[in-house]
Amino acid sequence: MNKDVEIIKIFDYEIIKCKIPNILYNNYLLKQNIDRIFKSELILDQNYDNLTESSGNMHSTFYLSKNIIQSIPKINLLFNYLRFLILKNFYNVTNIKNFLECKQFVYNGIWMNKMYKNSSVKSHRHSNMVDGTAIFYYEVPLHGSSSYIIFDNNSEKMNSMEAKTGDVIIQSSKVIHGVTEHLSDYPRISIIMDFSIKEKIKNLKNIKYY
Repeated sequence: MNKDVEIIKIFDYEIIKCKIPNILYNNYLLKQNIDRIFKSELILDQNYDNLTESSGNMHSTFYLSKNIIQSIPKINLLFNYLRFLILKNFYNVTNIKNFLECKQFVYNGIWMNKMYKNSSVKSHRHSNMVDGTAIFYYEVPLHGSSSYIIFDNNSEKMNSMEAKTGDVIIQSSKVIHGVTEHLSDYPRISIIMDFSIKEKIKNLKNIKYY
């Protein structure tokens, strides 16, 4: 196993935590375009009351098309690398030829969350119509940032994980998770991707979250 890949066993889950090379996300053009999206009217004029899992002040692209995120200049290098990590560590694809030919892999949804001071995310899980979720921590303040929480199947016990800038957490869609209160004066930005092998979702028209 690569030293930048860690398998963490929490309750009945196996959580994959990886470190992304700095060169894939730390550049001025990418930051400029992500900031531009969060400052756009599409985001600022949005009603976030329907995001039932969130609490406090945050902005999200959840209701926007994933194509808006995928069209950001320089971001496809990041998504391609994450695809490689997911195929290798979540689906256990080991043949490099299969990496190049695995066109069945698909990002079902991609969105970005920007959490401000005192915001949090309540316990939830993603649709059982997708295989898993990857959460990339694009920008995390050094102090006072929120922690990632994993709950057991009954949502009675919990365990927390710290994530820093450049970390990605890959997990099954069955994992119940949330985010503690963000206490920093500086926002935290994450990019979330639901993914599947296409054959499982080829007849699916509407993915609903609960």
